[in-house]
Amino acid sequence: MRLFTLGARLETAASFIPPGSVVVDIGTDHARLPIWLVKTGRCTHVTASDIADIPIRRARENVARWEVSRMVRVIQCAGFDGIAPGSFTHAVICGMGGDTISRILAAAPWTRDERYTLILQPETAARRLREFLYGHGYTIHDEVAVLDGGRVYSVMAVRGGPDPNRADPLHTRLSAPLLSRHDEAARRYAARVEASLAREIRGLAPDGEAYQAASALLARIKEWE
Repeated sequence: MRLFTLGARLETAASFIPPGSVVVDIGTDHARLPIWLVKTGRCTHVTASDIADIPIRRARENVARWEVSRMVRVIQCAGFDGIAPGSFTHAVICGMGGDTISRILAAAPWTRDERYTLILQPETAARRLREFLYGHGYTIHDEVAVLDGGRVYSVMAVRGGPDPNRADPLHTRLSAPLLSRHDEAARRYAARVEASLAREIRGLAPDGEAYQAASALLARIKEWE
């Protein structure tokens, strides 16, 4: 049976996982990423977790279908509740809102340990997720913009430790690693951020400090472009 391909977002998440890693996939849904990781030989053991009954059933069915039950463990739990500290090297949380990802990490502050790499792909609220990360002792080591299904997303590789760019308000909207890239996806992502910021500015009083601060950020984004 020919192995399926991953979509652009999961492919990018997988690119942050070096061979030999021990992975937990939080919110695994169909368990496609865990199955792909072990079938390609990237990993020998992956834990797939989800909170809901239907995704867990789908994950178990797919793991059985691909005959990888010895390598992929499927568990039902919320966030990291069923995951023992020290039992993995990389954790993937893809396809959730940024606020949900923030709540999952807030409930497991031990993930700030520098031995873990967290691979995060927020569907929404990426700015608030970055704010959470900067404010809770995480560093965005890398961030890649991804075009998928006509939309642009970002995928972050995060570890514990104070981010040197945490005090710069620009980097809650566009992280330093993302700004270091100038590919089409990065430009599309920056254009979306620029449009959002322009809408914010139109709702602010021109003589206020918030207007001046937002306008300065917009000018910096335009200069980067």
